[in-house]
Amino acid sequence: LVTIDHSGSPPQIEVINTGALCWEVIKKDIRQIGDLAAVRHQIETLVDPHHRLVDLKLHGLLYAEEVEILKHLEDMLASRFLFGRTDFSDLYPSPEDDKWILALPPGILRDAAVQLRTLADDRDRSQRQSQIASLALMELYVMASEVLK
Repeated sequence: LVTIDHSGSPPQIEVINTGALCWEVIKKDIRQIGDLAAVRHQIETLVDPHHRLVDLKLHGLLYAEEVEILKHLEDMLASRFLFGRTDFSDLYPSPEDDKWILALPPGILRDAAVQLRTLADDRDRSQRQSQIASLALMELYVMASEVLK
């Protein structure tokens, strides 16, 4: 609210909250194990979730043992907040984190994982093709971890 007492006098500005919604944009670079847990904690501690819209975009490296955190983040944004949107398309499996592939039984699953890893790491492919291979590799990891439980 702006009030001007008379011509030439300085304006008096009073801040009045008029909206009931808060838009939260969270963009994080994931580089090491634990970064996803920190994002989860940040989102879990957001106040007034029923009046909050959350847009979460992550990019960087994804470690196999933290894939479950992505599912938890999606579930939390969908159930706890008024609106939640996630974008994990710029997360790539960590190049050093292949031990889960070796734990797969020999055969088609392991062969598919190895081939997807090669496609995801191939710098001669387009960025979009590498992203698709990376996302497929993450999906394969999730399916394999559910079957191997």
